[in-house]
Amino acid sequence: MKYINKNQLIEKYNQLHEQEEKLKELRIVEPCNCENLEIKIRKFGGGTHYVKQCNICGKQCGGSLKKTVALELLKERKPRIFDASIEEKNSLLYEQILSLWNEKQRIIALINGTNNSESKSLEEQKKFEKANKKLALFTAEIEDEFGNEKTIQALMNQIENLEKNRHQELCSSTDRFNSENQVKSWFEENFASDFHIYPEVSGVHLSEKINVRIDYILYPKEHLINEGFKPLPFGVEAKYFKQEKGFSHKASRGLWQTISYNDCRFHLKERKGRDDFEIEYSLIFSNLSFPKELMLLKNYRNYSHEENDLIQWRGMVHLASHAKVGVLVIKGERNRPMGWHIKFAGGTYFGSKVTDGEVIYYKSNENVIRTRIGNF
Repeated sequence: MKYINKNQLIEKYNQLHEQEEKLKELRIVEPCNCENLEIKIRKFGGGTHYVKQCNICGKQCGGSLKKTVALELLKERKPRIFDASIEEKNSLLYEQILSLWNEKQRIIALINGTNNSESKSLEEQKKFEKANKKLALFTAEIEDEFGNEKTIQALMNQIENLEKNRHQELCSSTDRFNSENQVKSWFEENFASDFHIYPEVSGVHLSEKINVRIDYILYPKEHLINEGFKPLPFGVEAKYFKQEKGFSHKASRGLWQTISYNDCRFHLKERKGRDDFEIEYSLIFSNLSFPKELMLLKNYRNYSHEENDLIQWRGMVHLASHAKVGVLVIKGERNRPMGWHIKFAGGTYFGSKVTDGEVIYYKSNENVIRTRIGNF
């Protein structure tokens, strides 16, 4: 059997993950909002048509426009030809992302020693195939006796039990945070080099006139501003979410609390001579900002009677982003961070990464920070 160097596999995995993240910045895997529309000329069906094309994903939005309507909207501007290559390019990029993801899964299997093609012997593979046939025969016997519906339910119950066992093993093997104080200590220690951090800042909610106190107000330091980070204050709310108990209740309250700070005015005693100010946006930072802890959320199949906390969290975060609330996400592990990025539903605003011991900063897309009002 070929010797597998685990460190080399981990390094390869990190390289693939970095490539995948770069492609994701192009918003290929996220549903496109199709906000960048342009009226163009498209020829099909033996005629010439005026249509709206999204310049991001390349798709045509809606049907053909009446010529009079199109010309009125164009306001004497000459329309461009419909560019089919945009969608073709996006499809190619999606295939590349999928290929990178599949390769990452193969490497994970190698690290865990579960890759059939390279880690299992031919004899083990034959045993597995034999066991699979036995299971198929046993399933057929159950179906003959109890019918199709009860057989499906029995199999679902077994899969759910296996998923729960795997989840419990993952929980016991992960180095986890135990309190909000631990989350805050990690935050202050690891972000002081990039931001001016002001804890426990007081303010007032503009419409309700209620006194509030946000966990942190941050200002970017000069080296971030030089890389394109907006020189404006923003808020960070630190939370600890226990994955096993009462997750959705506390998570929804934590995100709404963070949203409410965007409608407040704050005052900093440390910044003498400065007027009260509003923040540009807010971020939530929690133990779920770490990939391994995020994986500890319940993520059972749709047929399970239990709530899928991972899907709920992603949905809540997506909704909060429309109110200018993002997530501060950590790359790497708690004891070995490899960078961070500020992420909204539409993509990443700004981030950092550690490459060969050097920290690299980059701005991706500041347009993802938007408050959406009414129909959009």
